[in-house]
Amino acid sequence: MFRNLALLTGLVLLTAPALAQTPAAPASASARTAAQKSQSVLDLLGTVELLGELHKNKKTAFSAAQVKALLPVLTDLSKRAELKPADAAKILTNLEERILTPQQLTRLDDLLLQREEQRRLRLTQGGTAPRIRTEGPLRGGQPAGNPRPQDGPRGSGLQGQPGPGRIVTGRPDGQPLNPFKQGRPAEQLQTLIALLKK
Repeated sequence: MFRNLALLTGLVLLTAPALAQTPAAPASASARTAAQKSQSVLDLLGTVELLGELHKNKKTAFSAAQVKALLPVLTDLSKRAELKPADAAKILTNLEERILTPQQLTRLDDLLLQREEQRRLRLTQGGTAPRIRTEGPLRGGQPAGNPRPQDGPRGSGLQGQPGPGRIVTGRPDGQPLNPFKQGRPAEQLQTLIALLKK
């Protein structure tokens, strides 16, 4: 009996590390669909985050007319209870087609590419992407009531406290999500609004 127990224990000890290193399963169809839907929200987050940098550069600073057009859009973002992907897409289109100049859009694209490259470098060097806490007290590194989300397609890290590879699908408690109402995106948005009001 002790021999069988020792054999079983040895087998478990040998297979446990191999099982722990099994790669994550590919994203499910629903995860891919959710990622595609949330992409416009992620794109808007990245764009708004960099608008302050555009304005601080003399070559890409906003004109008075642009500031007048931007302030209502940004204020609306800070007050919305929910930011749906379709609404985020409309706001992005408005920014790109009606407010920003071609030179500003080119610079914005350059900044976005630089950020993405920095993120990739951090990930390949063993680091993690920045995490943004969006709600509730933490329990075991995750917001209370939020099961650890599964890895999915590219994301910004806004669902609870996920890192790279997570997607924005809404709050786990089913409440509406507006990433500009809390955490770092909210702070950056308020800073940008204050900068433009000067």
